[in-house]
Amino acid sequence: MKTIKYTFGLLLSLITIASISSCSEESVYTPGKEAAVEVSEYYFADGTETALTIGVNDKEIVAVINRANAEEAVTLDLIVTNPNDTLFTIPETVTFEAGATSAELKIQVNDSIEFFTNYKFVVEIPEEFTNPYIVENNNPKLDFVVMRDDYVPYAYGVYQSWFWESEWDAILEYSEFLGLYRFKDCWMPGYDVIFEWDGVSETFTMSEGAYASGYVHPSYGMVNAEVYNKGTINYYDPASMVFGFAYTWKVSAGSFGSGYDYFIITDLAE
Repeated sequence: MKTIKYTFGLLLSLITIASISSCSEESVYTPGKEAAVEVSEYYFADGTETALTIGVNDKEIVAVINRANAEEAVTLDLIVTNPNDTLFTIPETVTFEAGATSAELKIQVNDSIEFFTNYKFVVEIPEEFTNPYIVENNNPKLDFVVMRDDYVPYAYGVYQSWFWESEWDAILEYSEFLGLYRFKDCWMPGYDVIFEWDGVSETFTMSEGAYASGYVHPSYGMVNAEVYNKGTINYYDPASMVFGFAYTWKVSAGSFGSGYDYFIITDLAE
């Protein structure tokens, strides 16, 4: 019995030594790169919008940079990639005042950028001024896509919705460049309704066959406003200054029914 125990113990020792030797040869531990200790961590503010549509009068884009240590006044260098440097003036540094935890990066926009054209540029904080191990602060790069439109207010009024059974103040906008009218964020933010009208006729043409409303039904998904064209038309009544929009409200499982949305003009923009 003693011999068996000794033999088994020797065998186990040899296996353990072999395993340790194998790990040493095949796995080399390399520590991660340490964050810079001589500087504060810098990062762009959470929620910074980078896919931007700016208006005809917008001359500036502002992004906020935060830092963890606010004791001293500091000028931070930035990495800027800007193929359209004659159209967007992007500072390559940003200055933090002593005691300030944030600073604004102000990007100037040239009046000569073309309407409805996407322009791209990148602003980045150098790696040595960031801390990749702090997840909530790890936002060192912004990839901008900027477009300018020329929509301006055409009329102010009240929008009445059949589906929502409610009304709210709304603005009807017009783009001279496109020759189109728009209700921006018609029912929900980010969901526009666009149509074509000559400004005088009692009929107009919707730009789409259906518009996503932005409302996602918990059981049936996105609710869409399909343009209703079965004998009933969209119209404009010049006497009452009222637009009528006929929709069928649909989801993947079927329809909630059809009805009119109205826009009642109370004032025309100057």
